Amino acid sequence: MELFKRTLGSGAEYPMAYNNIAYIHYLEGNDEEAIRYYRESLARQVPYPEAYLYMGHSYLALGRKKEAKESFTKAVQLYRKYDEPQKARDTALLIERIQ
Repeated sequence: MELFKRTLGSGAEYPMAYNNIAYIHYLEGNDEEAIRYYRESLARQVPYPEAYLYMGHSYLALGRKKEAKESFTKAVQLYRKYDEPQKARDTALLIERIQ
């Protein structure tokens, strides 16, 4: 993570560095930080479906079901756009399971 943070500190715009930091926070269970970095990543690059997918998981872990559904829905839309039907179906199933 430190390497990615140094990259960001250089003043250059590297959207995937934000995404990678977000993913590390996600894996460590730091969901608020993960969401913050996913938002930064998405603001700087072409929409990346996995960013929405994992951000949705972080929202869900925090009990923020509405935001989780919105993130998962955006991931489904992007998976369909990028012709990844299996990932779209799998993510749609996540949405259905949210009570």
